[in-house]
Amino acid sequence: GEDALPLHAAYCELMLARSDMLMDAGAVQEAESSCERLGDQAADLGDRLVHARYLLQRGRESDAIRQLDAALRLQPRSSSAYELLARIQREQGNLVEAEHTLVRAIALQPGYWRPLRSLALFQFNESRYEDAAQTYRRMVDLAPLNGRVWSDLGAAHFMAGNLGQAADAFKRAVQLEPSQAGYSNL
Repeated sequence: GEDALPLHAAYCELMLARSDMLMDAGAVQEAESSCERLGDQAADLGDRLVHARYLLQRGRESDAIRQLDAALRLQPRSSSAYELLARIQREQGNLVEAEHTLVRAIALQPGYWRPLRSLALFQFNESRYEDAAQTYRRMVDLAPLNGRVWSDLGAAHFMAGNLGQAADAFKRAVQLEPSQAGYSNL
């Protein structure tokens, strides 16, 4: 029933995050069953997004898109739903549509870094390094103390051939987070 929905959503979220732990506990089938039951019963945005991620993980893109459409009917300003939709569109080869969807997510929350990160990663993965560097620069403006963002900006500049700007960004990243183990770009 409706009282079980939070439990189904929790199991499904756990499965997405920690399937190895569930496997060790012998609870994978129970978590998968909860994810399936969550389905169209999901009443709120969070549950619909969890279910869409589950469907996507299972290779059921068209079902995930339907779930995201339902999520966007519930909350038309959900940048998270648009980001996930763009990921599916990219995987299906709809690159122009995916980029437009990410731009829409950014427009919904212009002061939030996560949709910008999705766009920057999209641009970087499409070998559009100058565009990615511009997008990472916007992220730096929003999160100037985030070493990871500076490191990503450095990587985009490096790939674009802007070596001086890359070195400056990498130096700033190390200044902000000297213990960060992810500075393999240096």
